[in-house]
Amino acid sequence: MKNNDAHGVSVKPVVRLLVLPMALAMIGVVPDARAAPVSWVLDADGNWATATNWSSNPLLPGAADAVTIDVGGATLRTITFSSGSSMISSLTSAENLIVSGGTLAASGAFDNTAATTISGSGTLTLNGVSNLSMLTQGGGTIGGSGSLTITDASTWSGGSQIDAGSTSFNGPLT
Repeated sequence: MKNNDAHGVSVKPVVRLLVLPMALAMIGVVPDARAAPVSWVLDADGNWATATNWSSNPLLPGAADAVTIDVGGATLRTITFSSGSSMISSLTSAENLIVSGGTLAASGAFDNTAATTISGSGTLTLNGVSNLSMLTQGGGTIGGSGSLTITDASTWSGGSQIDAGSTSFNGPLT
């Protein structure tokens, strides 16, 4: 089977595969091809949206990235996601995490052995099997299609939990 262009010139499929990415790059649409582990490296300001806090600097974690937040040491850090929208592949954390605005979504596992807080207009969307040590929800939304298990004491004073996912509180719930 021959592939001909409008002028009857034979065009090989390989050339077509190369032309599309080049054309997208020329108009400024460059897909994020990065699919690597991304770690929290600094604690300059505790802000998720500060690119220099991440090993992926100058980029923030993306949809294909397995995110790790574990700086170590005796003092837990607090990482705040306060605006925008971010999809990641998965998260493993040993630091406190606050989602106070915007939407943080994980397509896979979301595990935090420290405290997780959902407040304000923050949305945490979990689409995989997820585990949290402690949850405080005073506002915002937890959603997604995954299952969430919370192992320690939790407080739920506001906000909502929506979508097809499930939440199991295995510790005391206030």
